[in-house]
Amino acid sequence: FPFRGMHFFASIQKAKRDVPDWKPKYSLLDGLRSSYLEDYVARGFDKKDPDLRTDQLILSKFMGGGNASVDEEIETGLSKERTADGSISLGQSVTWGGKQGTVRFIGDTKFAAGEWVGVELSAAEGMHDGNVLGVPYFVCKPKCGIFAQQAQLVSTKDKTVD
Repeated sequence: FPFRGMHFFASIQKAKRDVPDWKPKYSLLDGLRSSYLEDYVARGFDKKDPDLRTDQLILSKFMGGGNASVDEEIETGLSKERTADGSISLGQSVTWGGKQGTVRFIGDTKFAAGEWVGVELSAAEGMHDGNVLGVPYFVCKPKCGIFAQQAQLVSTKDKTVD
């Protein structure tokens, strides 16, 4: 379930390492149940088709060892070719807050509802490398990636770039 599962596992691992006498207040199952009700259902994700890739990735890492099929599934193309209204497409040059970039992702994300546009900025003036909360949406150099709403972007030319 988005977000809380990652914090839940990270907190338990840190507590076990840093505070030897610490005992979790909730079991793993109780924590996941709470995460499901307080995050997943509360944010309306239960109204969409479930996408459990992040959860599977977290569980596979928590249980020790990777899961190649989960990793491969996450790397597949989640992006749409164009925004819902067709005004922005993959590879298109855009500006965001006066910064030049290229559209590398369009679609739904795990971190927020709605359609998001992932942009690879020309300079390291961004926030990430296309990977957000452990989910790879696109690939770019560190600090060159941002996500924006379509309304925050200005097309700089009609041609697309590779």
